[in-house]
Formats: sequence, C-alpha cells, structure tokens
Amino acid sequence: MFGQQMFQSRASDNDDEINLTPMMNLFVVLIPFLLTSTAFVKLSIINAAVPTIASPSDMDPSQSKKELNISIRIENNGFFLSGSGDNLTNQELASVRRTIRAKSRGVMDYANLTATLTSIKRRFPKGKTAMIFPDESISYETIVGTMDAARWAVSKTGSKDRKYLYPNVVVTSLAKVGQ
Repeated sequence: MFGQQMFQSRASDNDDEINLTPMMNLFVVLIPFLLTSTAFVKLSIINAAVPTIASPSDMDPSQSKKELNISIRIENNGFFLSGSGDNLTNQELASVRRTIRAKSRGVMDYANLTATLTSIKRRFPKGKTAMIFPDESISYETIVGTMDAARWAVSKTGSKDRKYLYPNVVVTSLAKVGQ
C-alpha cells in the first residue's frame, strides 16, 4: 500500500502541461517569412578550374602551352569554326577559322566537321574545350549531333574505337544586342 501511494503522488506532481502556444506563435510568424524570403534567393554555380602546383620542370618558359579552345557556331547553312586561347598568335587563330557548309538546308555535314576538328586537334593537341553557339532556329538533334562530332573522333582503322577530341563540350547561346 505504501508503494501505491508513492506512485500516485508522483503521478499527480507531473500533471503540468507544456505550454506550446509561444512555440506555435513563433512558427506562425516564421513560416511566412521564410517562404517570402526564398523568392529573393538566387543560387548559381560557376565551374572554375583550380590552379595546380607545378614542378619546376613544368615552368620552363621555352615550352609554351598552346591550348586552343574551339568555338562552333551553328546556323542553318552550316558550321563556322573559330578558336581562342592564350599564347596563340593571330596567324594561328586565323588558321583555325573555317566554314563547313551544310549538305542541304538543315542537313549538317557531321563527318566533315569531325575531320576538320581532328586536323585542328593534331596541330593543337592540348585543347580540351569546344563551345557550341547554336542559332535560335537550330533543332535539338542538330545540337546533339554537333556535340557528338566535337567530342568523339572515329578511329581510322575502321573499328568502332573512338577517342576524345574535345571532352569538354559547352553549349551556350549568343546574346542579342539591342533587343
């Protein structure tokens, strides 16, 4: 009997309820504030290459890095190639400028594009980036075909082996001025 009285007295002491009203008031104010503030938050990601530590043998000034980045503009009548990069002369950049005409309106010559990019890659083997600038009227299939042509070179042996031409293919758009 003595044990039951102790148990009952403890139970009567713990009948206090937690007052949740202040906590609920906090959430009532906090939730609309958080929802409205997320409309003003804009997240963006910038891909940037981190500098690497080079050994003294890599810093030889007589060994210049001629890294060429290819720009491919796609229009209905064909591809227009140009290049950019550090340590390249104007003459070297001009030698990369090419026009590859479409076979017919909307039918692109991907084989000729791959062959041209392969010859450019032989001259400038350190280039890794190809930027594609499609016109507004270019279809999705043409953009993907251009990406494949810039990324892969087919082996000359006739096998299905492929090697990378420009592994970093970036699709961008041209900004229109004055509109």
